Amino acid sequence: MTTYQKFVTQVQEGVLQAAKQLSKAQEQVISALKEAQTNPSAGLPSAAQLVEANYVFTTQLLQIQKDLMLRWVEALAPAPEAAKPGKPSSSPASN
Repeated sequence: MTTYQKFVTQVQEGVLQAAKQLSKAQEQVISALKEAQTNPSAGLPSAAQLVEANYVFTTQLLQIQKDLMLRWVEALAPAPEAAKPGKPSSSPASN
């Protein structure tokens, strides 16, 4: 297996683990909602609290995505001319 294949496999395994964790968390939310329906004293957050909590989460998620995309842009940027192999560095001639 090539290094690339190993890396892709690791990423896929990580995504699958994250999906499993998300599924478990969603099950807990469903359970809490069912409990709140049968036991109103258990309480639910207000609509405003839900909006704020989801806004914070979405902001964090977008920041992670932005950081990742900036790293991709940096990693895939063409090499500067001076750093390319076989090219002498271009400095102004002093005559």
